[in-house]
Amino acid sequence: MGGLAALGSVALGRKPVLAATDRSCKGKRSVNNDRCPEDAQCTSNPDCFCATTVNEDKRCVDFTGEVCPTSDECDSGKDCRRGEVCIKVGGCCGRNRNLCVRRCG
Repeated sequence: MGGLAALGSVALGRKPVLAATDRSCKGKRSVNNDRCPEDAQCTSNPDCFCATTVNEDKRCVDFTGEVCPTSDECDSGKDCRRGEVCIKVGGCCGRNRNLCVRRCG
């Protein structure tokens, strides 16, 4: 669980991403501002977990190398780089924060 565990420590061309819940995350728990479920894995990659976006969709994202931001990195997917989404990570970080994270795929 390398990537998700890294969020427990503190420190971290833009294109919009279409809103929708990833098929691999439908019906699954997800990382959000209230919880950090260890059973939210969405692929065979141990660093890919379902996470809730700021638009309340669930996306399968790769937490490899990610750490908790000291301030919000984004307010929408438009604030993130191509291939990234803006997710809520407060449940893993101890306070409500938004983080741009790469999608698994």
